[in-house]
Amino acid sequence: MLSVNVKKYIYIILFFFVSLGFWILTKLSEDYNSKLNLEIDIINTPKDYIIKGQNIKSIQVYIKASGFELFYNKLFQNKLIIDLEEEKVVDNKIVIDFEENKFKLKESLNSNIDVGDFFPNQIIIEMEQVISKYLPIVLVDELKIKSGYGLRSPIVLTPDSIQVSGPFMEISKVSYVSAFINVDTNIENDYTTDYDIVQNKNLSYEFSSGKAIIYVDRYSEKTIKIPILVRGIPDSLDLRLYPDEVDVSFQSSIKRLKNINEKDFIVSVSFDSKIKNLDKGLEVSLDSFPSSLKNLKISHKKVEFLLKNKKL
Repeated sequence: MLSVNVKKYIYIILFFFVSLGFWILTKLSEDYNSKLNLEIDIINTPKDYIIKGQNIKSIQVYIKASGFELFYNKLFQNKLIIDLEEEKVVDNKIVIDFEENKFKLKESLNSNIDVGDFFPNQIIIEMEQVISKYLPIVLVDELKIKSGYGLRSPIVLTPDSIQVSGPFMEISKVSYVSAFINVDTNIENDYTTDYDIVQNKNLSYEFSSGKAIIYVDRYSEKTIKIPILVRGIPDSLDLRLYPDEVDVSFQSSIKRLKNINEKDFIVSVSFDSKIKNLDKGLEVSLDSFPSSLKNLKISHKKVEFLLKNKKL
């Protein structure tokens, strides 16, 4: 059982805390002038625009409010929400004058607070228009294809183009979108895998990956003799080449190799009577060949010639 002295001390302590509570409630009920430092948080950016920059990131607001309101705002209200949904963009800017929009500021804080001055009293938000365009997707890495094999046809990308959105200045610099295929094994058969878009952090992309179909065949090498065509020779002259044909070697899929012959190639030299150093020979040009061939090589880059006047 508690002694009289212990009970006395308990009553004194209780009385002290009750008195302190009433005193705090009284003080918090009174109005005070204070200053809030608020970080600016912008929401609902207008459609087809992004924020390029703003002149201020925070604002000082001078307010008058009860102690309760001040305590709440100091503890929980550290941001000023600025809604741009109904704001108009003029000359790629949105200008908000806090003095003219004091009621919005009051709503953002608390309707029971009296809002006084601001510093600074205006925010200027620089906007940049967002545009979109479709761009082709281009693979930028080399595939690991087993030795003796090669692509039967160009790699099929699905989809092969993508819609990209971003600031006009950024979009105008881009003519294609890069992608890569991450395949560890050497490919020797037809293969389907994913490709991944290489993204620019300043742009937004319709999707981030797609499908790539790779057609592979066994390759072999073949050499064909091709006669050299002479271009630009006058009718009055006779031009003989030494040699008058060249060897063209190339690689192709075994399935196509047997159907390739000399008619699929055009090799030529061009004669110009104004050329002074005719003793150096004529340059050989490979003008036409099947696009599916790889590693084309020609046996002669230049050929010698003998020039004569034709007999009348």
